[in-house]
Amino acid sequence: MASTIARKPLPSREGTDARASSTLSSVDSKVANWQSVSLIQFEDYELDLGLSITSPSTAEHESLLFASDSISSAAISQYPEPSDSAHMSVKLEKGADSYNSVIEIGAPPIRYASWGVDWRKPTFICAALLCALSLSLGHHLYYSSLDNTIAGDEGKQAWAIRFGTAFAFLIVLSLHAATAVAFGQYVWTVVKRTPLTLESLDTLYSLTSDPTGIFSFELFSSAKIALLFAVTFWSVGLVGITPPATLTVIARNITYNNVPVPILDLSQTGWERVEEVWNPGWITYSIASQAAIGLEVVALPPPVLSQDWSYELEFFGPTVHCELANPEEQSIFNEIAQSFESNDLIFNHLQMNDILWNNTVNNQSLFGMPVRLLYSSWAYSDLSSFGIGPTAWFPYCAGCRNSSYHSDNIIYIQTSTSSIVCHERNATFTITVQSIGGQQQITQTDIRLAPNTTSPSYANWAHYLALSALLGGNLTLSSEYIEDVGAEASYEDQWMIDTDNTQMISTGLIACDDIQASPWVNLSGSGNPDNWPTDPSVTWHQLFLNTFPSEPWMCRNQTFLRAIEDLANNITISYLSSPELTNTNTTFKTITTSNTKNYYQYRPLYLALPYGVGFLCVFIVALTGLYSIHLNGVSHSMNFSSILATTRNPDLDVLTRGASLGAEPLKTDISKVKLRFGPLLGSKEGEQGDDGEKLHVAFGRENSVGTLKKGRLYI
Repeated sequence: MASTIARKPLPSREGTDARASSTLSSVDSKVANWQSVSLIQFEDYELDLGLSITSPSTAEHESLLFASDSISSAAISQYPEPSDSAHMSVKLEKGADSYNSVIEIGAPPIRYASWGVDWRKPTFICAALLCALSLSLGHHLYYSSLDNTIAGDEGKQAWAIRFGTAFAFLIVLSLHAATAVAFGQYVWTVVKRTPLTLESLDTLYSLTSDPTGIFSFELFSSAKIALLFAVTFWSVGLVGITPPATLTVIARNITYNNVPVPILDLSQTGWERVEEVWNPGWITYSIASQAAIGLEVVALPPPVLSQDWSYELEFFGPTVHCELANPEEQSIFNEIAQSFESNDLIFNHLQMNDILWNNTVNNQSLFGMPVRLLYSSWAYSDLSSFGIGPTAWFPYCAGCRNSSYHSDNIIYIQTSTSSIVCHERNATFTITVQSIGGQQQITQTDIRLAPNTTSPSYANWAHYLALSALLGGNLTLSSEYIEDVGAEASYEDQWMIDTDNTQMISTGLIACDDIQASPWVNLSGSGNPDNWPTDPSVTWHQLFLNTFPSEPWMCRNQTFLRAIEDLANNITISYLSSPELTNTNTTFKTITTSNTKNYYQYRPLYLALPYGVGFLCVFIVALTGLYSIHLNGVSHSMNFSSILATTRNPDLDVLTRGASLGAEPLKTDISKVKLRFGPLLGSKEGEQGDDGEKLHVAFGRENSVGTLKKGRLYI
């Protein structure tokens, strides 16, 4: 027959040996009568013992002999697991007069709390940081690879957004993980050194799942760093907001590189065909006529297919420089003026009221009315070698064709009041060529005259002949007028143009002040400032405007001096439109057009800033967490098993009676109790006692918990 005796822990071990002796005596007195298995239970604070008794049916007397007189507390290292339970075996041996009972007790091996850092937690923290850093760098490199590339269609752009969002999500996830694990390590340093109410402990352990705990006053007073870590944990998600938006799509004008543009080539054979000066197909003259009559530069061939584009160009070419005649040159003009007056009764305003003028006015029946000179221009050239052309006019005067009255590459211009000389020169042109809405515009940015030290080239000669062909000729007015019939006829009357063998009338020069502000404008046929005879409301000035209608904009620089130079420059720039005068193999430009394409634009600063700030904050948290692992001596967790192992305290059993369901809220008398983590001092499980016993570590009331020291032996 076998009997089992089991013991349960008591709050105190006082009297344990006495109770054991008493119980064994009772067992000895009743063994002879046992016929079946019976269960005898008694309690011990430190361990449960199973007592197994085997009794022969013929037992008459028993005595219990302990194999060991006592069980020392040093032999019990921890609460034994079921497999490690000590067993007491009672054997009954029949003697001469009695039964002898022998109890054998075996103690399990002692288990101590293990110090040492498990590699997984610190490795995870470092790996999470490294992962976040690597992903941040990958995000930057990915966006950098897309920067300034064509964005493509909607589908391609969507994938860029998806990848950017994925990078940001994974980076935030890595930072969250590192913060959470590091925070879990730091929490245990807080609970070891600082007593906290059970309510605050709940808040502390739930800071990564309940953000409202950040506003805990007790934690703000006792665990500020833990609150900062919690703020970091909940704020790190902001890191992922702006980085995906650092890659944007913008419309950018299309730029063409190395586009060939025409530039004047003075070695081209087109400049040498000056013998065709009067031929309508002559290149330079044809281009000059287009520029002069059109009042603008002849359009250049567009370098790219676009409505809007622009480029700057610098080139070397012919031009003219005009100035008032010097005294030597003025003598030539005076000679010709005298020839006009004496031979043709053509007067400039300076000759009005001289003897011949007055004789002509007073003897109109003999001489007619004097003819007024508005404009006259001539240039020296061996015209006979080229044939007689449409502007082959040259003033007649004795010796006018002698060398003292002419010079190569000079154009002479006489107005009613001024004498002008224009010299053929070379210059460096800087222009801006642009197209706006398909309308080409060419702006003269800068024109710098070159030193007049070189001999004229074919280009200078061709330009000189083309310009002189446009300007040459005579424009004079007679005193007669043309009167239209009708009620408004007076407003349509015009001056009679005596001679108009010049193309100057077709150019914008007719609008210049030298013509429009001529003193002849306000004088009658006899030279008096009278109103028009048949209608006092109409002046001779109105008559002149009817004869030469113009707009101020037609003469861009208002005076002949600057307007002729401007015309000459426009003609030179217009030469760029002819492939026979240019070369397109020497000058290449980068041209930006109005056509647009969508390009990616990446702003790395706005990616580095949030990632950098977030990584720095989490890095500080991670370092603190790693240091906490070093201080704690072990790797902690916030799992249920950790809570289970660290709350094995009878005081807590008593404290939480009636709250075993774990429901919220806790009763006030429970939630306000302050606890701390360390060796329990209420029993022999605190600091090592005189008997050499090792003590148990758990959460306990602040006055019943000692200081946990790394490396000490605890059970």
